[in-house]
Amino acid sequence: MKQSLLLRFLDLLRCPGCGGNLNVQTFTPNELDVIEGVLTCDCGHWYPIENGIPRLFIPGPLRPSDAEFITKWGSKLSDNIRSLDIKAQSSSDVQVQKTFGHKWTKQHWWGIEGKTAQFMEEWLLPRYGWKNKVNYEKYFSEEKVCLDAGCGLGREALRMASANSRSLVIGLELSECVDEAARHAREKKANNVFFIQADLTRPPLKQGSVDFIISEGVLHHTPDTKVAFMALVPLLAKNGEFGFYVYRKKAPLREYADDYIREQIAHLEPEDAWRSLESLTKLGKNLSELKVSVSIEEDIPLLDIKAGNYDIQRLIYYTMFKCFWNADFTFDENVHINYDWYTPRFAWRHTENEIRDWLKENGLLLAHENIEDAGITVRAKKV
Repeated sequence: MKQSLLLRFLDLLRCPGCGGNLNVQTFTPNELDVIEGVLTCDCGHWYPIENGIPRLFIPGPLRPSDAEFITKWGSKLSDNIRSLDIKAQSSSDVQVQKTFGHKWTKQHWWGIEGKTAQFMEEWLLPRYGWKNKVNYEKYFSEEKVCLDAGCGLGREALRMASANSRSLVIGLELSECVDEAARHAREKKANNVFFIQADLTRPPLKQGSVDFIISEGVLHHTPDTKVAFMALVPLLAKNGEFGFYVYRKKAPLREYADDYIREQIAHLEPEDAWRSLESLTKLGKNLSELKVSVSIEEDIPLLDIKAGNYDIQRLIYYTMFKCFWNADFTFDENVHINYDWYTPRFAWRHTENEIRDWLKENGLLLAHENIEDAGITVRAKKV
């Protein structure tokens, strides 16, 4: 009989409250997974396992209500667990959690299938220093423990799991879309990847246990990018690598407009925010279809606009406000990109010097760096 995924990964899990070891009680195990159960710590914290996914939040606004779980399994739970009551609260963290839960469950295929998957592979691999899929798989040819921190639908977790079936891969996700990630893994029969729902600023994992961490476009959606980065660094084993992508500071008009738009929609329910960005997406489409080129004869330092020839949509996109459009995507897949940028309450932008300072301060050696107008991608090694 095969060992369940949870038991294979249990030694890596830690209590996010105190960092202690966790004990598992299973309710409905089978040979491949533990569908329901509970994790407990000697400090008193406990964490439900639902749909095979440990929900590793300490009591607070990010932790969903445990009422249904307690009602369902009350007869199997100890008295102190049955008496725990978590009340719903509101916070900016919760807004981000809801935003991404909506985004990924609304388009559960984005980046996993079709044109968006091809787009992400062609854009992502070279940014991290892998010229192509062959180069990527060579990098992961040695057995590793890998973490996808902020995994969304599990795209990068599944990519790493596929590259080497002997590796153990953990996908950590803040939002409810972690269930979609687990579903993708089951459909792909990826038996070396395990998903947890948790806050990456309190990663419930053993320090020094991870050989490779990727956090693709996630750290800047936390309350403090640097704090989130520093929370993950201790997880690295010696010579382990941390790859991440963060937004880069933009031209001043773009910075102002983006913050203004974000402030207008951040209070909306996710679906209302989505609809509000449809008109902006249509504008991006219309501008793109103009096929008009604009020539900037000399640098405009006041606006941080460089001399050169620009497509009108690209000029506006990079220097005034984001209005993404890719003709290979469906309309809703394009809305998805604009929603991702504007809707989260947190979307910090940084400079390359900031990132280099963070690496130095935390004992990481820069192994690869890619700087684009949109963002900064690095891989750094723990030495």
